[in-house]
Amino acid sequence: MVSQHSAPSRRAGRFTLAAASLLPAVLGAVGCSPLGLCMSEQRLLGSGKYDLIDGLRVPEVAGPAGCGAQALACLMHHADPSRDAQTECDALPFHELGANAIDILLAARGRGFQASVSRGTWESLADSVARGQPVMVMFDRNLRTLSLVPPPEVLHWGVVSGMSKDRKRLLCAAPGARHHVVDRWVFLDCWKASDYCTIETTKLLPDEHE
Repeated sequence: MVSQHSAPSRRAGRFTLAAASLLPAVLGAVGCSPLGLCMSEQRLLGSGKYDLIDGLRVPEVAGPAGCGAQALACLMHHADPSRDAQTECDALPFHELGANAIDILLAARGRGFQASVSRGTWESLADSVARGQPVMVMFDRNLRTLSLVPPPEVLHWGVVSGMSKDRKRLLCAAPGARHHVVDRWVFLDCWKASDYCTIETTKLLPDEHE
């Protein structure tokens, strides 16, 4: 990610089995961002209103606690298309207990990828989309701003896959070449729960493995 952003707070490590159990199981197979309307990539491109990152493949997972494995496998496949996203996802150990930022960093490094964590901003996400570089983001899937009784915090991983040209909406990748469309204010309200935790991965060069 952009180097001027500092590391996130320790709150990004609070994605636990207890939190994951509050998610409806049906969300697990439809991607990592249940915040907005899910639309096909073809429809979004046809509208001419969105910039999308090419080459993303989001694997399927059996339950919501697998969102960390799902998102990391998507990034690894994008960085190295020879690595099958579904195979990588199935091999990751996060499907039952979920994953915090440190888990993601260690898993990426152990599989030959460099990963960096940062405190993101809306502008840094727009820059990532412009560079064609997907990033993982951790957010609270329960919107609180409009709630009279705040719902429990449920931290969740998603992959930023695009943004509207007017920068008012974000896209988060979902399986089957689909994307969740999330309004800017909704996403920022949910993202702040992790102190704007953002992770980027790149493939390591051969001599970096030593």
